Amino acid sequence: MAKRIFDALFTAVTLLLAVPTILILVSWNSIPGDKMYPLKSGLEDAVILVFSGTPLIPEVSMKFTDRRLSEATSLLSKEGSSVGYDLLVAEAKQTQVYIAKKSDIQTGDQFNKNIDEYKKEIEKKKIEVRAEIQTNSAAQNAVTTTTNVPVPLQTVSVKIPQTSTTQTTGQVVVVNKPEVVVIHEEDPVEVLQKLEDTEIKLEVIQQEVVRETQRTRTAKERGRKNGPNDSSNPAPTPIPTDFPNTNNPGE
Repeated sequence: MAKRIFDALFTAVTLLLAVPTILILVSWNSIPGDKMYPLKSGLEDAVILVFSGTPLIPEVSMKFTDRRLSEATSLLSKEGSSVGYDLLVAEAKQTQVYIAKKSDIQTGDQFNKNIDEYKKEIEKKKIEVRAEIQTNSAAQNAVTTTTNVPVPLQTVSVKIPQTSTTQTTGQVVVVNKPEVVVIHEEDPVEVLQKLEDTEIKLEVIQQEVVRETQRTRTAKERGRKNGPNDSSNPAPTPIPTDFPNTNNPGE
């Protein structure tokens, strides 16, 4: 009887633990606009909540920022939409805030390198979009009349992280402000402008990451240098060892 109860409990716990894993696998490759994307975002929010009070939160957020770049690239290729780049900038800003909040030098240095890679990928997309613009321009010159086919639109809720400072503690917190955007095939000229704007915003975030990381590194180096000479930790008073010999007063 006891064995049956144990087996039943073990099976229940196994199934319970397997559910999140299955959900993660199912939603892993979803992009904004997909039915599974809200589930993916919800799971990420849960992970952020779990790690928010730990030193690992900057690295976790950085990994999610890498995801946003992959999603933005896929969404632009499949749907012709640049909405993914709004999410990329929002996630990058959130990562920058966590790096500053936790004074995480290692993640800051790595994120600086990652942003360089983001900008390289965006440059590649800009080349593709410029080529598409030239192709469309040539086609319009060759054909005098065109038929506009309506494109079905779908909405997706996008969380744009913003930063604010509490007046009591001065602690930096991340506030998510939902913004509803429409995913549809955009004009290549608009896409090109979005890519350029994204590069500028990432550059601003990158500069802030470098500034915060350097400030933290300088403060730690100054602390190491001043630590031994800190007045709050005075050096111990030397103990005298040359005592007079009281056993032989004549000496």
